[in-house]
Amino acid sequence: MIKTAKPGAILLDVGVSRVDGKVTGDIDPALYEVASWISPNPGGVGPMTRAMLLNKVVEASERCRRKVDANDSRDR
Repeated sequence: MIKTAKPGAILLDVGVSRVDGKVTGDIDPALYEVASWISPNPGGVGPMTRAMLLNKVVEASERCRRKVDANDSRDR
């Protein structure tokens, strides 16, 4: 469960858990007082959004790795 966030953060709750027989997200309800907006869960973020978020994370990681590799080759 996500328990901390910077004040004013926007949080996308993409996790799904069952607590006491109810479907809920992975963001601590106390963060509703801290965040400026939290996506509803369940019902706010679907499988396509999760897939696109993961795709963007992988692309960013690959770009970062290419930069690191380019810098390493310059140092040799």
